[in-house]
Amino acid sequence: VDWVFNFNNYIRAFDFIYLKIFWKSLVLSGATTLICLILAYPLSWALVTLPQRKRAFFLLLLIIPFLTNMLIR
Repeated sequence: VDWVFNFNNYIRAFDFIYLKIFWKSLVLSGATTLICLILAYPLSWALVTLPQRKRAFFLLLLIIPFLTNMLIR
């Protein structure tokens, strides 16, 4: 093993295959963000317009999946 510092790995990072992977990652993250926004705004509006008693119940239903991490530990 020859541990010589050079810039070959940095140059290789701009090869077509790595740029293609980076582009696919950006497209997937953008699509995921868009889907979350499209789903979150109507849901939040619906929660705000509910009566107080129902709002607390549906908010609890929304939060329960996030609490499973604490329950598993």
